Amino acid sequence: MDDQDRLDARMLAEQGRIDARAAADRAQALAIETFEKTRAEVRDRLGHSVAFARDAVRGLLIINGGAVIGLFTFLANLNGKDANSIHVVFPKVWAAFGFFGFGTGAAVLATTLGFLCQDQFFMVQDRQACNAGLPANVPDDERGDIETPRRWGERFRLAGIGIGLVGLVCFWIGSTLALLAFAVNPTSAMPRAPATSPASTQAAGPPASLTPPTLPKASSG
Repeated sequence: MDDQDRLDARMLAEQGRIDARAAADRAQALAIETFEKTRAEVRDRLGHSVAFARDAVRGLLIINGGAVIGLFTFLANLNGKDANSIHVVFPKVWAAFGFFGFGTGAAVLATTLGFLCQDQFFMVQDRQACNAGLPANVPDDERGDIETPRRWGERFRLAGIGIGLVGLVCFWIGSTLALLAFAVNPTSAMPRAPATSPASTQAAGPPASLTPPTLPKASSG
């Protein structure tokens, strides 16, 4: 093989390395683009999930807390009304208050569990970033533990969902008890006859249907 052939072979090998490097760069650029798109989509979906969770907890606070205020207002409006018109079963009223109050507390607890969940997942991300900056020869027992906060974050997340469902069930039960606690007396809706005193009855005399007819007198003649 002469010098020209060796030069051609060297150029071909160099061109092959250049093409391989260009292909690797294109693959890396495509992987980075795909990763960025996926991360943006995950961030967008996570934002929607957090917004839905916030709206759900706010709804639990509104319906349970508003039910307590509405029940207090309704009882206050009964003061001075006709006692025979509405029959109130007070044990069911107190039970409804209890369920509405427990539902409100469940909403607050679900919010707290959501905060703890996000705190644990933030700890996972922070430790992963710290571990990525360590040299490769660092043993695993000297790296930050990410499994423990991840497990606790998942537990807090499931507990928050369960507590939120309990608050919704409390609202359903409290609403049913509140409806059953008030019953309209059917006799109160019937029209009542005006009351008459004995003196007015005597002054008016007997009814017309009981008065004997007056016979005409015979004429003399």
